[in-house]
Amino acid sequence: MKRFAIALTGLAGLLAHPAQAALSVDLTLPNATFSNTNVFCSTSVPCTFTDTITFSTPAPYDLVSASISTIAVGGVGSSSDIDFTSVLLDGEAFSLTKLLGGVFEVGGLSRLSFWAPGNHTLTVSGISYSSQGLDGSYSGTLNFAVNATPQVAIPEPATWLSLMLGFAGMGLALRKPVRSRCSA
Repeated sequence: MKRFAIALTGLAGLLAHPAQAALSVDLTLPNATFSNTNVFCSTSVPCTFTDTITFSTPAPYDLVSASISTIAVGGVGSSSDIDFTSVLLDGEAFSLTKLLGGVFEVGGLSRLSFWAPGNHTLTVSGISYSSQGLDGSYSGTLNFAVNATPQVAIPEPATWLSLMLGFAGMGLALRKPVRSRCSA
């Protein structure tokens, strides 16, 4: 039921965006929307596509979660069908899921840390079944936040073990008396 609700949310997002010919990001902090409502093949169907856009986030936003969705209104393989092959935000891959045999496709990325405000790259790749039309489309959201907890490095178990063995070795070396070999 939860997946169906996510798919319906994605459908509502698709209907809410104006027609555009390329991937765009509408940044209204702390949220943003992105979409391409005109994904089609200029030669033979099906074809592959890759949309890339770079956008900037100002301070203090350093965390993001994201979602993306598409719906094949005419069914799988119809002119409105898009199959995502990968969706990346700054090189981090979205988790992608096909629902109802691929009629709905959704993806998400949770709490990616940018480590600093600045430029970020969103890349959407997939397969389109649309030829010269406005049928193939996708949309998504980006939700930005400020990291409330400071980043603290926690040593791995192997590091702790090396540290303890080092202290134990130093303790043994200091405890054992040194005998001198002096002859009179």
